[in-house]
Amino acid sequence: MLAVFLAATAPAAYSHHWAESGEGGWHHKHMMHWIKRVDIPITITGTSSDSAKFTINKMAIEGKKGKVMVVTPDTPLSGSYNMSHDMAYISMGAMGMGHMGVEGMNIRVDSVNNSSIPVAGASAVLGLSDFRIECKGKDYTIATFSKMSVYLPDGSVKSYNLSKPVKVIKSRERKMAVWDAYPAFSKALGDALKGGATFPASASPLKMANYDTAVSGSVEQTIGEAKPMEATEAPPE
Repeated sequence: MLAVFLAATAPAAYSHHWAESGEGGWHHKHMMHWIKRVDIPITITGTSSDSAKFTINKMAIEGKKGKVMVVTPDTPLSGSYNMSHDMAYISMGAMGMGHMGVEGMNIRVDSVNNSSIPVAGASAVLGLSDFRIECKGKDYTIATFSKMSVYLPDGSVKSYNLSKPVKVIKSRERKMAVWDAYPAFSKALGDALKGGATFPASASPLKMANYDTAVSGSVEQTIGEAKPMEATEAPPE
């Protein structure tokens, strides 16, 4: 069955003053420019004919100059993906913004060589990149991403260039993030994850340096919505 999921929860964590502001750092005014990729181990917890449930225990946000921020929510995040409507929903739980900074999470910043993310029991590691902020208001943030990779338990990687970006809508008040995707995207994820394999329960944390090498060496496929057929003139009689 298709196992499609949501992973764009990082905006709640990287939109404030919590990180470095020097070279290769994370200053909030230039945050999107510095981000290379957001990597999220996803654990599929249940599927039906048209939906998949999942949890997120940790995520890594990698900068373009060798820094990685590993974010651990105080409580694992949970969500579901409705494959009939190509929409995903995830509860942000206690993750949010307080007057003293971020809340509901632990954050650790280090170099790529000194960083890793746990994958034991996970179904895959989803890598998102090429972010764009479309709209930012008091409550809602609307963003898009145009590239995605799926790192699988057997060490293989499937990478995608999205000719139509996926839209992510995050509501601070409702503590909810929503993906607005499309059928070709859902099919690509479903094909990548079919089989239901998971990382062993005893798997060691995945070193970010090794992970980077695997993702950068993968062959990228282009996916997007099918274009409508163009009208053609009837042949002359």
